[in-house]
Amino acid sequence: TGTALQATAVKARLFGLALAATGIGVAIIAVGFLAEKFGVFGDSVDEATKKLKESQDRLNEYAEKVAELDSLSIARVKRETDLAKARLKLNGATNDQLLEQDKKYLLTQKAFLEMQIKDRAEGSIEQQKAIDKLEDLKNQIAIKDIERQTEENNLRQKDEQKRKELAEKRQKELEALVAQLAKFKPTHIALEFNANDTAMDANYQRYLKGLYTLNSSEREQIGFRLAKLLGHPHVYPVDAPDTRLDFDPGPLAADYAPLMEELNKYGNQILEEMNGWVKKYSIGQVLAKMNTPAFNKLNINLYYQYLLPIGKAENQPGAEAVARWYKRNLLILHNIMKLTEGKSEQRVLVVFGQGHTAMLDQFLQYSSIYTIEDILKYLPEVN
Repeated sequence: TGTALQATAVKARLFGLALAATGIGVAIIAVGFLAEKFGVFGDSVDEATKKLKESQDRLNEYAEKVAELDSLSIARVKRETDLAKARLKLNGATNDQLLEQDKKYLLTQKAFLEMQIKDRAEGSIEQQKAIDKLEDLKNQIAIKDIERQTEENNLRQKDEQKRKELAEKRQKELEALVAQLAKFKPTHIALEFNANDTAMDANYQRYLKGLYTLNSSEREQIGFRLAKLLGHPHVYPVDAPDTRLDFDPGPLAADYAPLMEELNKYGNQILEEMNGWVKKYSIGQVLAKMNTPAFNKLNINLYYQYLLPIGKAENQPGAEAVARWYKRNLLILHNIMKLTEGKSEQRVLVVFGQGHTAMLDQFLQYSSIYTIEDILKYLPEVN
């Protein structure tokens, strides 16, 4: 009898939006400009005064243009900041990320004002204005930092609350699932752990005494819970992990690259579908979806469709890998059979990954020793 369990990891792919840093051009007035103009005064004071006034007028006009360019540069940075924030919002950015964008804009202003202070004449009105603006800007940046820290704390608290609520919900689902599986009344619970290693059963003994906290694996969350509920003195490891799939196409990789790419895409589609189940259904319902004959067929077909064809002449990496996988599962079946050898009226519940249980189910269909019980009878229905 088998129940297929597979810990489904929901892979969240993080998409980063690359934003180009805005460069700001700074115009620097060479001091040689004034020295050159002073050199053409000649003998006439009026002429010199006139020339000096013209030079000052040009300088003021140039300074005004620089100030105008400064404003335009800052305005451009502001526009680009707003555009970046709009893009972030479209990509589902958090408030924390948007606040970070605001801070980048303020830091750009700060750097620009620091350059202005350096370029303006010491003690001038323009320099003092820039200094005042800089102080105000520093306060704005400090406020943004506080807002970001507050937002981070709020998000952390919300995440912790969600995780707590989800954990409580999942724990109730596990309790309901274990209660349903207990109706099968197994005499042995066979779990995915090295048959030659006593560590798992040692942990179970500590769990029975209240000295061990269950980890997140299905063998403990389901296997240990159920065994304790039924009063079992032991749980039974039956895996043969030393025999592995170990598929490597080697020099044939390029020849079969399209097939491997197709397998990768198909695998991602299956994973995406399973991740959808995890979000939508209870733990028991997800297991019901994974234990259908159709899903077993899909699992085994992956080996036939994508691995077995890979090989040429004496080099058959696909067939050899599939053969190793079959060998491992036959060894698992051998270990299961040892549990009930010479005994009658035994009921074995096998809690394993779906990649194993599909093959174990296939083997047991042709066994005269075991009768396969439909595990779906003990799992909740899925609409």
